[in-house]
Amino acid sequence: MLEFITNVNNAVNGVVWGWPALILLAFVGVLMTCLTRFFQVSHFGHWVKMTIGAIFQDRDVVGHTKDKSISQFQSLCTALAATVGTGNIVGVAGAILVGGPGAVFWMWLIAFFGMMTNYSENVLGIYYRRKNQAGEWSGGPCTTCATASAVRRAARGSARCWLCCSLFSASSRPSASAT
Repeated sequence: MLEFITNVNNAVNGVVWGWPALILLAFVGVLMTCLTRFFQVSHFGHWVKMTIGAIFQDRDVVGHTKDKSISQFQSLCTALAATVGTGNIVGVAGAILVGGPGAVFWMWLIAFFGMMTNYSENVLGIYYRRKNQAGEWSGGPCTTCATASAVRRAARGSARCWLCCSLFSASSRPSASAT
C-alpha cells in the first residue's frame, strides 16, 4: 500500500512540478508584469511608503483600525508570514545545493515576475471579498473562485484541492524540513 501511495505521489509531483507547470507559472508572471507595465518597479516607492514607511509616520498604523480591518503593517506581516516559511528556507538551500550559485540568479528572476502573480491574486481577493453577518470582511482563494468563476464545479473542485493541500502538505512540511 505504501508503495502505491509513493507511486501516485511521484506521478502527481511529476505533473504539478514538471516543466509545463514551471513554464506556465513563469509565463503568467511575465504576462502580468507586461500587462501592468512593470508595476513592481514603478510603484516600489509607494509600497514602501504605505507599509514599512507608515510605521514611522503614523504610530497607530500597527494597531487595529476602527472598522475591525487590519492595518497596513498587519497586512504586510501577514503577507510575509504566508510567503516566507520553513519550506522556502529549505527550498533555497536545496536549490543551491543541487544547482549551485547559479540557482540564486534564477530564483531572483522568477521571484521578480512571480511578484505580479502574487499581486494579481491579492487584487482579485480584495475585489471579490464580501462582508459576513458580523460586518467583517471574509474572502480568500475559494471565495474568489466561487464568485468569479462562471463554472461552479471548477470552483468546488479547486476548493477540494485546497482543502486536501492544507490538510496534508502544509502540516507535514515544517516537520519534514526540520529533520
